[in-house]
Amino acid sequence: MSKKLHALLVGINQHHPKSKQVNNLSGCINDVKALQNLFESKFAHLQPQIKTLLDVEATQDNIIREFRAHLTASGNEQTTLLFYFSGHGSRQVMPQMFQKYTGGYHKEETLVCYDSRAWIDEKRLSHDLADKELGVLIEEAASTQAQVVVILDCCRAGSGTRSESRGDHSINLYDDWEPKEVGESEVKSCLERKYLDNYFENMYQAKEMITLPKGKHILLAACQRNQTSWVTTLGEGKSQAKRSVFTYQLEKVLEQNPVLTYANLFTLTHTKVRQHFQKKYASSTPPEQNPQFETYHFFNGQSYFLTGEVPPNNRQLVGMKFLSGYGWQVEQGSIHGLSGVTAHSQPEWLVYEAKNTTKPITEALTTAIYLKTNQVDVIGNILESNQHYLAELLSIPDSPLQVGIPQALPALEPTLVSLVQNPWLDYQLQVSDENYQLKKKNKVIASGANDEAKITGILNQIGRWHLLWQNQHTQSDFQAADFLFTFGVRNQDFLRVMYGSDETIVLNGSDYADGSKSWKIPYVLTAQNNSPRDVYFVLLYMNAEDYNIEVFANEYVPRHQQMVTLIDDDHLSTEDADLPTLDHFKLIASTVELPNYLFEQPGIAEDHQPTIKRSEQALPEDWLAKNLTVVVNPS
Repeated sequence: MSKKLHALLVGINQHHPKSKQVNNLSGCINDVKALQNLFESKFAHLQPQIKTLLDVEATQDNIIREFRAHLTASGNEQTTLLFYFSGHGSRQVMPQMFQKYTGGYHKEETLVCYDSRAWIDEKRLSHDLADKELGVLIEEAASTQAQVVVILDCCRAGSGTRSESRGDHSINLYDDWEPKEVGESEVKSCLERKYLDNYFENMYQAKEMITLPKGKHILLAACQRNQTSWVTTLGEGKSQAKRSVFTYQLEKVLEQNPVLTYANLFTLTHTKVRQHFQKKYASSTPPEQNPQFETYHFFNGQSYFLTGEVPPNNRQLVGMKFLSGYGWQVEQGSIHGLSGVTAHSQPEWLVYEAKNTTKPITEALTTAIYLKTNQVDVIGNILESNQHYLAELLSIPDSPLQVGIPQALPALEPTLVSLVQNPWLDYQLQVSDENYQLKKKNKVIASGANDEAKITGILNQIGRWHLLWQNQHTQSDFQAADFLFTFGVRNQDFLRVMYGSDETIVLNGSDYADGSKSWKIPYVLTAQNNSPRDVYFVLLYMNAEDYNIEVFANEYVPRHQQMVTLIDDDHLSTEDADLPTLDHFKLIASTVELPNYLFEQPGIAEDHQPTIKRSEQALPEDWLAKNLTVVVNPS
């Protein structure tokens, strides 16, 4: 557990006057001052030692020097070392000696320093701080056994410890909004650059190969690697100022509750950032800025922020077993919010022999994620293939559905939703000694006697519904255009072909009325496999009122197959013709057959829970999903 905090806070509003391809910002120094005040007031028990680098102080050389002098030199097992950067993020062409190690991705994310875009007499003063250079600094700091925390509030921040201008700011922005991104560095200067102390060049000369740094740390990123981080005016009254949206919301969460795990901090901050944009863009499409927390080299994302202390009795253990032909499988998959197998990041696990043991016997890394399980490589100790084990996730999964509660409810431990004290969420749960009530947008959707098992089951059913609906396996080798999904109305000219991954169709119920206020719309759903592989099509009907999931079709479809009909004998209808209806269909294309029970679940009004079934059958090699929502308005 950490007892001291050393922090290096970097904020860059103004860049060198000779800089090219970079605009100045307004809120980054305010971010640094706000975090310094937060650490000194809310984390005074950690005796914070804080060094700031602002504008002209934040040259590339100074950032590297102070990282080593102020952070690494102070590191030990009782210290947290925190590096924070608020400014421009970019990306640049990667030197050729790295390109064969990056799986075809030949760009690297960078932090734009005060002087890194300045040119004098056609000579570049410095370079951006590349992700691999920051990785070396992190590895040096982590070698001291300190807890290393990196917070990046800049564009392309996701995977920034290991970003090109989007060029499209046609979103309807408010006048004072600023994107924290700039264009790529000039290609020639990137290819010819030298890295930190010639670290990688020396390694290559000595070994004729390169290995990337492996420092244990956590990255708190303002956005994903393909997104923009935004600055705008935030706060009220005298406290109103230009601020970065992510840092501002992170600060506000920690002001209210400084004792949070990294996982809970992610959940709350992610929610506040998304709510901020949705409020500002209530009448239009909000810009995409999704905070991303990533753990590396078995950093425990379930530990407390800055102290590293692990909450007592808070371990969530899941089954782990060996399947012949597939290796070790952990019973947690994409419908539980697990994601992130990339060239830069993999979910990480601790493995235990039994539930009552506190010391793990080995570690494991996820190599592939399926719907309900994930495949792992075991690191270190050899496990017995005929024995079952338990695994604890160290990484932070995708933010699950959040349900608001008025006070802590320690007796409830749902695994597929997150309970947070937030009165502004769509879902709100009230529990008294005798009864409970669950609302969605102020409408009661479940209530009854206080039964912890029943409440937990209902919450998990709703969470599972949302996770399954949201999951489209974007890392698939398939493309959305490989599978055409078509909605039509029988005996009508209406036909809509879905080429992408998400689509909403709007119909008018009055066009199909039978003379009364009620109506029925006979519909047809078809699909076509244009891919070069044989697949199985699974069509799900997902009821958003009671969270029932039904399998409408499950069919084998050969490659390059003409259109096949999945359903043609059903109707869209309503019990209340004064209200719009929403029907949700999900098409899953998988290279192996998927049994119906993987998806089916009863509605939350039903008393029984779905039976847990096990199968030794083949796991999906690859799959892709498409979501179709049909909205029928009364008129």
